[in-house]
Amino acid sequence: MPNWCPKFTPFFVPNLYFLYFFSNLSSFSKIPTLYISISQLGIIMLLLCVWMFQFVFPLNNIKRGSIGHGCVFFLLWFLFFFFLQKNLMGFYIMFEFCLIPVFFLIFSLGYQPEKLNACSYLALYTIIGSLPLLYMLCMVEKSMYMYMYSFFSKGIFCFFILLVMMVKTPMYMLHIWLPKAHVEAPVAGSMVLAGILLKMGTYGLFIFFPTMYFSGITMFFYIILICGGAFSTLLCLRQIDMKNLVAYSSVVHMAMASCGLMSGMKLGFSGCLMLCISHGLCSPMLFGLVSVLYSNSHTRLLNFNKGFSSNGFLIFIIFSLIAVNMSVPPSLNFFSELFCISSIFSVFFFSFFFLGIVCFGSVVYNLYLYISITHGKEMMFFCGNYLKFMMILFMGSFWCWMFFISMFSMTI
Repeated sequence: MPNWCPKFTPFFVPNLYFLYFFSNLSSFSKIPTLYISISQLGIIMLLLCVWMFQFVFPLNNIKRGSIGHGCVFFLLWFLFFFFLQKNLMGFYIMFEFCLIPVFFLIFSLGYQPEKLNACSYLALYTIIGSLPLLYMLCMVEKSMYMYMYSFFSKGIFCFFILLVMMVKTPMYMLHIWLPKAHVEAPVAGSMVLAGILLKMGTYGLFIFFPTMYFSGITMFFYIILICGGAFSTLLCLRQIDMKNLVAYSSVVHMAMASCGLMSGMKLGFSGCLMLCISHGLCSPMLFGLVSVLYSNSHTRLLNFNKGFSSNGFLIFIIFSLIAVNMSVPPSLNFFSELFCISSIFSVFFFSFFFLGIVCFGSVVYNLYLYISITHGKEMMFFCGNYLKFMMILFMGSFWCWMFFISMFSMTI
């Protein structure tokens, strides 16, 4: 038996519990997703953290006691406190503290001198965007809990809370920090950014948006999200860097999830939750795939990562991940995007043009990524620990297919 098997065996217990727990929260279940509590949402996100962090260390070869090990350890603890937080000020503090380990991951383990620029963008966009919210929270006299936030439905409060969450999601025009951080970050930083930190903004929307009125402010953000998803899809079509391509595809998926949530419908809430889970399963594995290809060719450019068609098992892994990313049925991504699109149509019928660009463009750039990697002049695969890395990457697509089965397993 390979020496990596005992490392993965204990983690199948939380994974199977995740599979069982999520089946009760799907839109097909008797328990409607719209009425789940904040604690249940926090448990879902914590399970996603447990699933994702088990693969950070094997893919990065992080040594115990190193700077990277300390950053990942403190980030995991900050995320646990964040998703279990009930106090509003504590929620904000943990919301910002999670950036500190990511900042040091990029700064200490980044590959190129541009990492300073990436850290600057990360700090400016996330901290300055949330300062008005901190000022408004300081104006509140009592220590408020997160289920006593009716004042957020008022005009200026609504604008600033949506602004803070959209920076973290991120929304188009507030997304500049994300591709820069992804490109300069090590694999651990990219996996954490894609798998967990982008979900923090959506988690905040799950908490605060149900009490907001559908006003001109929410419609403003709604239109930017729909148009921004289409523009980000067009940007994906012209990328030559694999990391940039996967990063911009994350902007597209999270725009769809936020639009589904902000529609205010039960179907949109269910689709947003399912899309967050499926994106958290698939996107970190795509960044891991880019890292594995980079370790073989020493470049992230698509033109220099061609010709792996002779390696059948690698082709199967690449096809599984990219098929899930392009929402091939019957994966979890397909149903989640279907629910989000249905809820968006019910609110904003004239969005069909932008949604058509998103749906058709996502197929095009994913197929372009797959064909660019697998076709061309034959190239040998020299990456060490080949079986270990391939089994890790397969876990993302595997659980996306398994969650589809779980949605129908308890709906008698």
